[in-house]
Amino acid sequence: MVSDSTVDADKAASARAAAERIRVRMARAAEDIFLVGRELTEQKQSLGHGQFLKWLRIEFDMSEWTARNFMNVYGTFNKSGTVPDLPPTALYALAAPSTPEPVRAQVLERAASGEKVTASAWISQNKPAGWRGRATGAPWAAGAKVCPLGWHTYRGWCVRP
Repeated sequence: MVSDSTVDADKAASARAAAERIRVRMARAAEDIFLVGRELTEQKQSLGHGQFLKWLRIEFDMSEWTARNFMNVYGTFNKSGTVPDLPPTALYALAAPSTPEPVRAQVLERAASGEKVTASAWISQNKPAGWRGRATGAPWAAGAKVCPLGWHTYRGWCVRP
């Protein structure tokens, strides 16, 4: 929040009004991500995998990973019927198949209590043993089965989507 003592009253009022408009739009963005995920899921079922990927490229120049992020959000939050008011990166991370259900529940509970939840903050606070940083392909400790929130495994490596 902008302190009224550091800027003049008009600028402070303008900043508060802009912050409220942005919050409303960000909440709409979360809902839109959910709705895009629903549409993509329906089209994937209708078109089939091979045709779906072609359709993604032709219509949106969208990668399969991007589509999966949207569809994962829809698949995860469709059960509850409620999309949490979180930034897109946090939504994608929570909806990732690699996110364990107890972790998802804990983060959603924290968000519902008013805590600001971001994917990067969660990862930095909950690094598993063997975490070597944020570089793509960061290896895990031997035997580790779970990648950081929002990452996926590929041949024993955790990779960003």
